[in-house]
Amino acid sequence: MMVVAMNQSSRANSSQVFVRASSIRFIAVLIVLLVVVLGISTRILRSVQLDVPGGAPLVVDPSVLNIGDVWAQRDFQWKVKVRNASEHPVSVTIAPTCACTSVVPARFVIPALGDQVVTLMIDLRPRREQLGKPFYSAVVGLHVLYQSRSGSSYMDWQIRADVRNAVGTDALMRLLPDTFVAQAENEPTELFRVTALHPVKSLAVKSSAAWLTARAVQQDADHWNIIVGTSAKAPLGIVDELLSIEPVLRDDTIAPPLTVAIGGELRSDVRAFPSEIAFGIVHPRETPAEEIMLYSQRNLPFSWHAKQVPEYLVVEAVRETATRKIISVQLKSGWFRNRSEKNVPSSLLLRCITNAPGSNSEPMEVEIPVSAYCVE
Repeated sequence: MMVVAMNQSSRANSSQVFVRASSIRFIAVLIVLLVVVLGISTRILRSVQLDVPGGAPLVVDPSVLNIGDVWAQRDFQWKVKVRNASEHPVSVTIAPTCACTSVVPARFVIPALGDQVVTLMIDLRPRREQLGKPFYSAVVGLHVLYQSRSGSSYMDWQIRADVRNAVGTDALMRLLPDTFVAQAENEPTELFRVTALHPVKSLAVKSSAAWLTARAVQQDADHWNIIVGTSAKAPLGIVDELLSIEPVLRDDTIAPPLTVAIGGELRSDVRAFPSEIAFGIVHPRETPAEEIMLYSQRNLPFSWHAKQVPEYLVVEAVRETATRKIISVQLKSGWFRNRSEKNVPSSLLLRCITNAPGSNSEPMEVEIPVSAYCVE
C-alpha cells in the first residue's frame, strides 16, 4: 500500500511540473509575439506618420519661429536647423513670400534622419506704416515644398520678430529743396528731422557721396535736425544718394543705422529770367529783340559765354555787373523771307563759370528754350 501511495504522489508531482513548464513556455512565446507585433505596429505607424504626403517629415529648430526682440536693421541674419524626421531622403525648396527675405541655401536634400542649417537674411527696417514707431512686429513668410519617396507636399512657416527702432523719421525718401544749387561754400540746408525712439546719446551721419555733406544738430533731448550741404566740386544734375544715420546709445553702443535716400536735382547757381522766350512776327522783315537777365542765386561773381546759338538769333551783352548780366537776344533780319518753314523751335545754351574762390569752378550750363514763328 505504501508503494502504491508513493507512486501516485510521484505522478502528481510530475504533472504539476509539466503544467508549470508549459505555462512558462506559453507566456514566453506570448511575450515574444507581443514584442514583434508592437514593433511592426510602431514601424507601420511611424512610416505612415512621417512618409505619406501631408505627414510633414520636416522639423525645425527652434520649434517656435520667433526671433524675439531685435533692433531694426537691413541685413539681420537668423539660422534655422531643418531636420528630416523620416527614414528616407527629402528634397526641400524654400521660397520667401516677400523680397525682404533671402534664404541660403534655398534648395537642398536632407538625408534620412539628417539635418540642414538654413541662413535667413531679413530686412527688418520699418515699412511705411511702421515709420516713427518705437516698436513694431515683423512677420516673414516662407513657403516650404518638400518631396520624398512617398510623394510631395508643402507647408508654410511664419517667422516673427519684435523690432525696435533707436531713431525714426516720417519718410525714408527725402527730396532736396528747389533752392539746392551749386554753391561757393558748404552752406547748410536743413533737410529733415530725426526723432529718438530710445535713449540716444548722439547721431553720426555718413553720406554715400563724397561731395554730399551731412551732420546731425540736436534740437532738444529727443530730436535732431539733419543738415545737408555740398562741397565745392558737387556735380550738377540728378541726385540719388543715401544717408546713413548711426545712433550712439547712452551706454555708448552703436545701434543699427537708419538709411534715408536723398533725391532731387542739383541745379546751377546761375539762373535765367525769363526762363524761355518766343518770337512771333507778322512780317518777315521784323527783327524783334528780347532781354534775358542772368543772375547768381547766391550773389556770386560769374562770367559767361554763348555755347550754342540758333542760326536765326544774334546774342550780345547789353550791360553787366559781377553777379548780373543783361543779354540781348534778337531775331536776324529777314530770316523768314523766302523760307518754307514758319515755325522754328530751338534753344539757346549759355555756359557760366563762378569766379568766387572756393566755389564750384565747373562750368554751369543754362539752357533757354527759344521759338520763332511767322504768322503772315
